[in-house]
Amino acid sequence: MLTGSNASTDGTGLIVTLDGSPDLTNVATDGSHVIYLADATAGARNFSKITNKDPVAFTVTVANAFGASQSGKSWAIGGKRAGIGTTASRKLGNQTGGGDALPGWKLYYVDGSTDSISSQWTMNRSGNTTDGHIVIGTKPGFTTRAKITQTANARVIHISNSSLIETRDLELECSNATKTNAYGVGAEFGGAGSNRCINLKSNGTNKLRTLANPGSGSWIEGCEAVDCTNEGIIGSSRGVIVACVARGCTVGIQTGAATANAMGPRVENCIAYGNTSHGIELVSGSGQQAWAIKNNTSHGNGGAGIKIGVLAVPLAQGALLNNNVTGNTGWGVDLDGATLIAASIAQIRNNNFGTGLLANGSGTISTTGAGEDNQTYDPGYANAAAGDFTQSSGVTQGLGFPDFNIGNAP
Repeated sequence: MLTGSNASTDGTGLIVTLDGSPDLTNVATDGSHVIYLADATAGARNFSKITNKDPVAFTVTVANAFGASQSGKSWAIGGKRAGIGTTASRKLGNQTGGGDALPGWKLYYVDGSTDSISSQWTMNRSGNTTDGHIVIGTKPGFTTRAKITQTANARVIHISNSSLIETRDLELECSNATKTNAYGVGAEFGGAGSNRCINLKSNGTNKLRTLANPGSGSWIEGCEAVDCTNEGIIGSSRGVIVACVARGCTVGIQTGAATANAMGPRVENCIAYGNTSHGIELVSGSGQQAWAIKNNTSHGNGGAGIKIGVLAVPLAQGALLNNNVTGNTGWGVDLDGATLIAASIAQIRNNNFGTGLLANGSGTISTTGAGEDNQTYDPGYANAAAGDFTQSSGVTQGLGFPDFNIGNAP
């Protein structure tokens, strides 16, 4: 780590002269190294990529200009920030014009680190399709996910109408007694789209309202929502939720409604169990085109295993396939008045609704005549109470699609 206390910038703000005659041999100029310049001026950039260096003149050239003709500034190359919530670190996401972080930047916590913030950390900047997402997460190769604790009734990470933001490999929590705004990741006004939440986790001690709600057209993968006070995971009308677990929440997994003629959402290979209301819910909307809920396990929830809201587009536009829907208090599948046409019976198929103690309290499907090729067998879960839904029953394995088990069993 190189540091100093008396850096200056030229008239363009692109060339920084460093004090202390630092050895710049190991400073990379391919954009992978960043210099921090402590400029407290409102709106002033504090972080910029290094694109060139002069080891004799002790200068570095940066990709994005700092304030012009500055002097007496502390600086650092290498090292790490104390936390995401410090005044300077917040500038990475929340600055006039967007934030210091640029498309393709990766903002990583070190393995097992902890951080505490008292207001939401806002990301105003977006990634792009050339340089990639802006990533906020734990450094790859970690043993323990970094944990961020929000002490206020506020979001931990707030995506402010931005797109192509990826949050990953973090445990997020809120220690405040009030949870109304306590999202782990939340997008304002639906976000600008194409955000990603990967391998995020909440816990049952410092609970969140909702673990992940990253906005329109987003990808949510491998997340575990535990004991959230409202919905565990909220997807969007054009989004994908895959390989997630939601337990002990109200609704486990909820996905949004598409507008007319828009592609609908996908919920695949997820587990929703022990939630007080529905396991998986597709909310009512003006249109749902080509939505899919398949290869999931929804078990032991206080409402329906899977609830489909009132849809203006007939149910035949979507597909509910290959799910284990067992032991729920309400219906296995509650269509809630969803519009049905003759072709729709082929779109609710190859699902298993359990039997005996694993039967659903209100029955299999709420609408008479809906669905075909469904069954009622005991899948032989290894330990459903502990969330192990590995199946021992050959009857419910290998049905639906080749090489798939019904539900999310290995």
